[in-house]
Amino acid sequence: MKILVQDRKSALYFRERGSLTPEPQDAFDFECPEQALRFVLASRLTGAQMVVRSSDGEHIAVPLPAVMTPKAGLSLC
Repeated sequence: MKILVQDRKSALYFRERGSLTPEPQDAFDFECPEQALRFVLASRLTGAQMVVRSSDGEHIAVPLPAVMTPKAGLSLC
């Protein structure tokens, strides 16, 4: 399973060092939802969604709010 962050408008996935890719297999795997959320918060991204992809290509996309505030004790991993 891979945890990815995708820009909803462009449908591009985030890679390392701020670059983007249209290919989910080339995207950065955040490994757990907490890491993906922390990345979105730290980068102040708007219009992002978290995409959970299984090894057989099935996926679910979870749109993230435009404004999020970190909660104390956030731990999803």
